[in-house]
Amino acid sequence: MKAQPIIIIILALLAVVLAVLWLSTNAGQVQLKGQNDSIRTAFEEAIGTINDIQTNIDSIEVGMTGKLLSAEEVPMKGIMGRAQMVGRLHNIKLMIQADKKRIADLEKQLANSNFKLKGLQTLVANLRTSLEEKETLLKEFETTMFALRDTLATERVKAKEAIAQKEVEIAEQQKIIEIVNQEANTIYYIVGTRKELIEKKIIEREGGFLGIGRVSVVQVNADLNEFDSFNLLETDNITFPITKKGYDVLTAQNASSYAVEKGEDSHVLKVTDKDQFSKNKLLVIEIL
Repeated sequence: MKAQPIIIIILALLAVVLAVLWLSTNAGQVQLKGQNDSIRTAFEEAIGTINDIQTNIDSIEVGMTGKLLSAEEVPMKGIMGRAQMVGRLHNIKLMIQADKKRIADLEKQLANSNFKLKGLQTLVANLRTSLEEKETLLKEFETTMFALRDTLATERVKAKEAIAQKEVEIAEQQKIIEIVNQEANTIYYIVGTRKELIEKKIIEREGGFLGIGRVSVVQVNADLNEFDSFNLLETDNITFPITKKGYDVLTAQNASSYAVEKGEDSHVLKVTDKDQFSKNKLLVIEIL
């Protein structure tokens, strides 16, 4: 009869022990489940961050092939294209800086966490290396782009200077041509009586015998300051007085290159063939 209470006590103690063991095991499972959930959440967040950064790196890949702008963004030419390019470069640099900070934060988070996943840490390290490589390539691209811009700017300046110099040369040549053309079409003329022309040393009397048969001849060294002038590009005629005895053209103009018409109170010498008439630069008309 005494053995029955002992058995009951032992059974009670065993029940208590089993209950304690069950509670401990259940608490451990709950704690382990919480740890697993925390690890899974951190892992998923890390993978999400890694995927975002990788997507950004892949988008930079397009830029490293010389196409920093999409086909829709790139104009064929013009100032706006360069502005878009500079803006795109600026945006990529901001994105790289932001992703570098995210990687640093992720590495810090993995270092301080209770779980160590070597593969995940290696992936993050590779991601950081890839991003640094893209940053280096971006700097090289930017340096090349601005060097090219400076080269183009220099070439534009040189081209403008060359064009300006050529324009000056052309203007100078044009002036020379105009001067030559003006001079080629300028006729120096003088109209006067025999006495006036002799006094001005424009003509002299030659030939004849005993004063008979002498003719008026234009002097070779006649002073041009005594002459008036007209330009065939501007006018084709001059007038001179009418006298009873008439006039005499002493210079050797081709007779077919001009015509003299008699007006009411003056003669009008009209040039009809400028090329022929301008072969002789002097025109001397003696009023008889």
